[in-house]
Amino acid sequence: MASSSIAQSPNWTQVTGPGTPGYGGLVRFSQGTPDGTAWMMTEGGGLHKSTDNGATWTASNNGLTHLRIKAGIINTARTPYSLDAATYGGGVFDSVDAGATWVAMNDGLGCTYVTALTGVGSRLLAGTDCQSASGVYFIEAGQGWTLATGLPGNVRVNSISRVIHTNFAVDFLLANTDQGIFKSTDSGSTWAALPASPSGPNGAVVYNVRALFYTPTGTSTNVTRLLATVEGAGIFVSEDGGNTWTASNTGLPANPVPMSGLRFDNNTSTLYLSLDGDGTYKSNDRGVSWTLAFAQNVLPSVRGVSPSSLVAGRLVADTLAGLRVSTDGGATWQGGGATGLPGGWTTNLKMDNATPTPNIYASAADGVYKFNGTQWAKMPPLPNMMYGQVKVRGSTVYATTSNKGVFKFNASTGVWNAINNGLPTNLVGRNPKYVGDGTNANNAYLGLQGDGIYYTSDAGANWSPRNTGLSGNALFINSIDAYGALIYISTDAGVFKSTNGGLNWALVFAPKNAANQTVPSGGVSADPLTHSTVYVGVFNTTELGASLPSNGVYKSTDAGATWTQLSGMAGKKVRDLRIEGADNTLVASVWEPSVDGGLFTSNDGGATWEPASNGLTTHLVNSVMATGTGAYAATRGAGLFKFDDTSSVYSEWKYFGAWLDSNGALSYGVDFGVNDANQTLSGTSLSGNGQSAVGALDTGANQWNAHLQFGATAPASNTVFTAVTTPKTGTPTTSNFSLRAAGYNTAVPTNIQPSGGANVTAAQPVFSWSAPVSGSGAYSYHVQVRTAGMSFTQVWSSPNVSGTSVTYNGPALVPGTSYQLDVQSQQHDSPTNTTYGAGASTTFCFQCSGGGGGGTTTGANYDQLFIGRNAGASPENFGLGVSYPRAANDGKASYAIACPGGKSASGTFGTAIVNGAGHEWYNVDLGFTQPATPFDCTSTVTYSDGTTNVATLTVDKFAAALDYPTAISLAANADVSSFTSVSFTNPLAGAANTRVQSNLWEVNGTGGYGQQLWYVGNTASPMTYTGPALTPNTHYQLAITTVEGTNVMHAAQYWIPFCYQCTGTGGGGTGSGTAVNAVSGWNLLGNSTTTAIDVASAYGDPAKVTTVWKWVPATSKWAFYAPSMTPANLATYAASKQYDVLTTIVGGEGFWVNAASTFTSTLPAGTAVSSGSFATTLGSGWSLISIGDNKTPRAFNNALSPTPPSAGIAAASILTTLWAWDSGKSSWYFYAPSLDNSNGLADYTFSKGYLDFGTTGTLAPGVGFWVNKP
Repeated sequence: MASSSIAQSPNWTQVTGPGTPGYGGLVRFSQGTPDGTAWMMTEGGGLHKSTDNGATWTASNNGLTHLRIKAGIINTARTPYSLDAATYGGGVFDSVDAGATWVAMNDGLGCTYVTALTGVGSRLLAGTDCQSASGVYFIEAGQGWTLATGLPGNVRVNSISRVIHTNFAVDFLLANTDQGIFKSTDSGSTWAALPASPSGPNGAVVYNVRALFYTPTGTSTNVTRLLATVEGAGIFVSEDGGNTWTASNTGLPANPVPMSGLRFDNNTSTLYLSLDGDGTYKSNDRGVSWTLAFAQNVLPSVRGVSPSSLVAGRLVADTLAGLRVSTDGGATWQGGGATGLPGGWTTNLKMDNATPTPNIYASAADGVYKFNGTQWAKMPPLPNMMYGQVKVRGSTVYATTSNKGVFKFNASTGVWNAINNGLPTNLVGRNPKYVGDGTNANNAYLGLQGDGIYYTSDAGANWSPRNTGLSGNALFINSIDAYGALIYISTDAGVFKSTNGGLNWALVFAPKNAANQTVPSGGVSADPLTHSTVYVGVFNTTELGASLPSNGVYKSTDAGATWTQLSGMAGKKVRDLRIEGADNTLVASVWEPSVDGGLFTSNDGGATWEPASNGLTTHLVNSVMATGTGAYAATRGAGLFKFDDTSSVYSEWKYFGAWLDSNGALSYGVDFGVNDANQTLSGTSLSGNGQSAVGALDTGANQWNAHLQFGATAPASNTVFTAVTTPKTGTPTTSNFSLRAAGYNTAVPTNIQPSGGANVTAAQPVFSWSAPVSGSGAYSYHVQVRTAGMSFTQVWSSPNVSGTSVTYNGPALVPGTSYQLDVQSQQHDSPTNTTYGAGASTTFCFQCSGGGGGGTTTGANYDQLFIGRNAGASPENFGLGVSYPRAANDGKASYAIACPGGKSASGTFGTAIVNGAGHEWYNVDLGFTQPATPFDCTSTVTYSDGTTNVATLTVDKFAAALDYPTAISLAANADVSSFTSVSFTNPLAGAANTRVQSNLWEVNGTGGYGQQLWYVGNTASPMTYTGPALTPNTHYQLAITTVEGTNVMHAAQYWIPFCYQCTGTGGGGTGSGTAVNAVSGWNLLGNSTTTAIDVASAYGDPAKVTTVWKWVPATSKWAFYAPSMTPANLATYAASKQYDVLTTIVGGEGFWVNAASTFTSTLPAGTAVSSGSFATTLGSGWSLISIGDNKTPRAFNNALSPTPPSAGIAAASILTTLWAWDSGKSSWYFYAPSLDNSNGLADYTFSKGYLDFGTTGTLAPGVGFWVNKP
């Protein structure tokens, strides 16, 4: 990490999407269910499901706090389906609502590292992997787990197989473990070892057993055939119940390494066996002989192939990077281009020495990826790299693999070549660690799990062992750091050191647990300057996943002679530790799914540590790499993350707040803030839960803040929010964060009061409160004093109070001024820099008794009272507006409005009359819950001579909820090309003393209101706009308000935000020649004329365009174009990804453009494509299209129907959904005919955070959109 960036907390953004390293995740389980849903469980990514045959996926991990899934079960006999997931470190999780929510089910489970799940009737069995308390556990409904008997206490279970055939009277279980195969005939309660169990090289044991049943021709003998997979030894067969086993590898390559268990296709009686690095084989004679089915270059990185349970004739492959599907018997495979998939299993990154921009290489479970500064591309296939790494020496790229040793890339031939000469014959499970010696590009060390250290002086052409002084657990190498002949290695027996290039080794550190047993050490790093300061991480857990006190970071300042555990990381499970960047920042990865986990950095030699996980969605970080202008992080299950730092020093924070209003009800909100110390940003924005907001800049604090307010209804747990940070120069960064599974903190402090009560006289009052009476967990308190009123100004803040009182020590309070005192209980998640606050407030006035010179009078001091309820642009809220008459030299100095419940406003009057009517309006926010009426407020006007006038404001009622204007023709968030009139329905039409008024406000660059542009006090429908000309690409708020009364007004005010002539879905012309604007990033465009677009001509400028994509429904694949590639390279790349080369976009086709910069193109001349032209040509499934007749989504849907529907409804059974992308808002417009007809479209759209077409939003020319047709 660069020195300028590691000094702060980096803001990570995920590198995800089709083509990125490992995208799709390491699949541990997949299944299709009768309801048409496809399910996928990945290690590190949790559960994802798809309801559209894999085109889009959605995560379903609410409550699933551990995402390292090893196995899963779906029970389709229940409604809704029930699911169980085995996680590594988190135990077993159960869902009874088809994955919507999960709960841990670990009562009685002695080991939470669960590797296997199997069901037997109502019983669930779990296989575990711990040093003790391990084995097979079983559980019945409503009970806890019970440890089965007959298995060794330290057994590690790989899988559990049920062998059952009713007609053959066969039903037993096999537990496949590191100590052989065990059998149970009583549903898993007791177990006994089989007489024999197959084994393979390097201690490999049976991974899985599958059973086939047959009756030989001409006999009546029923045969149960067991087939076992063993890494490095292939297939073993038994037909005597597992008493004896025989290898059955005819046709397989030497030393075959199965990637998982065998899969069987009942439709074709075919067994499939996927091998590491050698492709997938098949057998049609029950495993007697094998033939190659799918070569490694056709279907790489596959764990297993099975028939689809959703679509007949399809094959589905579980791979190390998502699912792949074949519709032609395996000749070709598609996949990896779906949206919503998890990030991948990635391990590390390295850079080469290319100039001016180095290439970046990333290792993922499925191979090595290369980033050329513009896009990621996967390099030729390699064997399984789950535990492998990529290494770069100059321009030469090396890769280590889990089971096949070391490979070197030949850039001339484009081929990986194995370089294993001199290494052990069989490298199964050896997981090599490759490190150069830092002095000579040809010299390197290789650490093997179980075989120690090997050395090469000829760039891997030959290797020789260097293990003198290493034995036993010391031969299991976890990490290496080398500086010439000085080498430190971290092993399962501790840290060893060599000063002669590995010829001899000496133990320098053996970490111990509480029982004084040596435990393995993890990442080791020596200071690159002194080499004598050394750090090592320690990572060990209990059987229940808890960290041990011996974990953490240890430091030696004397070349390993003595070691000290660093207090700041003591007890943390440090998975990786390294020194990165020009400033030699110490970076530790802690694998803990809580505030204790994530990345931590130290710039003072480990004396202090700072969390550095802001933006990461997982704490399973394998490694980090500095780039000089930022860094990358490789994670297990969420892919890569990066941050870029061009000396722009800013850090992000998130705040989920719950506030108690005057009626005792909570209201909820979320803030996204950016501290911008160097003033390098131009803005921020925040969207989610159906709302969006742009950030406002606090110039005094150099802090941007964007706020969303949700009223009395809190967003659901795990709701995702999207924040965009825009620098003054450079590319905006987008980050997603979510509300934690536990939801909001609702533990509100009570009895908040300043010393002296409502009238404070002490210059430094004491503020006190009582601890929350509800909620759980530890709290600190954030105390603030603000000036009271609608626009609060912070006067003082004490952000981290541990007790329940604090003394004010801020700026001098101003006599006669009202203040608001806020106290929040807060819980902070350091890795994500997120605070969960629950607050309440009270008001006080400082030295307000007495007038100071003239006494107090009573009587009306205002002339109008506006009692309002507001809706539309935000959740419904309530407030008062008070109008004070003004005249020149009237001596009015300040006002103060006080209402029940601490709702108040105060401030100074202006020095001049603010409008021609001679009034000044001030407002009191009454919150999101309608207060009970009647109630009184007081209005105090203070004059310059110190005298005061106090009046009573009586709030007798609020306008009714049905009083809002309805049927407003302007849709919220619409992009309008002209603004002349707006129609509406007045529900108070004809009622005495009522009217409709309208206001138009410009929304400024920070999301606040600018000047009021226009006001009309009494208008009929349609309202005609007569104000000043609007400015293109500018946001506005229109308020249409029904009002009853004259001096005391009861109003229902409806706000409609819109954008005038902005780039997005709502704009566009008609016919040919339409100008189509593209912004930097992704744009969904369309050819809405009948003339084809030549892609190279229209989008061939690499300064403007990065890539262009078109979906081909006939083949369910993408066509792709990149102007930076030569035709030959484009063809080669497209073929490697199974894309078509994109050359032409015909009329009516939509397409994606990833723009490098903002630009404008023009549609070709031609006839506009009509909506009706798709009535006979639009196929089923997903299509990406465009029209030129400017229809609304409903009108377009109806144009496809052979029988036009009745007026005001949408044709049923034509489209399922329609989606259009707004590049300016980075959000989707959504339409569904079924929801349109049920009047649920607006609510659904709002609940999902989508944009609403409304009744007038159209599918404009030049706009592409997705449709899903059944």
